[in-house]
Amino acid sequence: MAAAHAIGPTLRALHARAASFDVMTPPCPPDAAPARLVLGIGLRASAQAAALHALWQRAQALLPALTPAAVQAVAALPHRAAHPALAQWLAECGLGRAHTVAVPPQMLAAQPTHTASPQSLARYGCGSVAEACALWAAAGTQGRSSLLLPRLVAACGSATLAVAIPSGLSRLQR
Repeated sequence: MAAAHAIGPTLRALHARAASFDVMTPPCPPDAAPARLVLGIGLRASAQAAALHALWQRAQALLPALTPAAVQAVAALPHRAAHPALAQWLAECGLGRAHTVAVPPQMLAAQPTHTASPQSLARYGCGSVAEACALWAAAGTQGRSSLLLPRLVAACGSATLAVAIPSGLSRLQR
């Protein structure tokens, strides 16, 4: 039960930190999980599935409600959506049922990212490909989304991961 109480402050802190750049949903109660999460993925051509595994484990440690069942979609740039490392990681982590969303590069610059990579800014006009992909895909037809977990960068630098949720959702929906 102590672990469940630890989730609430973590989610509240993430909500509070992200409030400055996007409309946020009310904080989840300690026993509730976020609803229908979207993972944003940034990959270099050299990325390996092991880098994504390490990011997934770090993300789950920071956001315990992040489970394969809670992930609705995985978003990446079109030229990375079919990357072999991404396909391998999705299958091995039980995320194979999540929709893969190819985010048009021209949509990235309009997304209010929390972090800023000079390379991403120069190439795509956004601070983080992972954050922008997650936010764009989570917005869907509602047009609004919130970042729950800012970009995490793999130790090798070949992959990034961020987590977003459609605005207005705050409980796990199955």
